[in-house]
Amino acid sequence: MPAAPPSSAADDPTQAQVLQAQRTALARQRAELQAQLAQLHEAAQHRLELQAQIRAATAGDPNGRRRAALLKRVSLPAQATQLARLVRKLLQLIRLERQAWGLGRGELPPEPPASRSPAPPAAASVGMEQLKARFAEALARSAARPQEQ
Repeated sequence: MPAAPPSSAADDPTQAQVLQAQRTALARQRAELQAQLAQLHEAAQHRLELQAQIRAATAGDPNGRRRAALLKRVSLPAQATQLARLVRKLLQLIRLERQAWGLGRGELPPEPPASRSPAPPAAASVGMEQLKARFAEALARSAARPQEQ
């Protein structure tokens, strides 16, 4: 007796729901990743301003540990490392998206269901003022920690 052909996602409503949930989750992850890349781009464009803020905020510190740690966080090598990490995540996400949509095996992606889920939120662009405010908060938190002598 021949085996029954495997059912496609369109034939099984449960499988179709799982696929749709996976696709929605991947879309959200992509939006978050794009927001992180935009933030990194913004920080890279204003690296000199951020370094000047760090120097001003740490001018009265008894030692240079906090200044060195903060300057290291906004340095070009740190940003390059962060960019490499985000690119690796993007490559993983692309692989998962291709799998979720059935691409790469010569298949066409299944038709979307009639009732679509709401679109994931768009990646919000973080303006320089928001970036400066976040950075000022981080500086204040680091200043509130007890300093090692």
